[in-house]
Amino acid sequence: HWERFYNLSRPHGAFNGKAPYEALRDKL
Repeated sequence: HWERFYNLSRPHGAFNGKAPYEALRDKL
């Protein structure tokens, strides 16, 4: 899952104030 990879790559706080799809969009 990209969520697991994203969480391992960045601090959990990366999602603070952002929706999951926005975080994924930023990653891409």
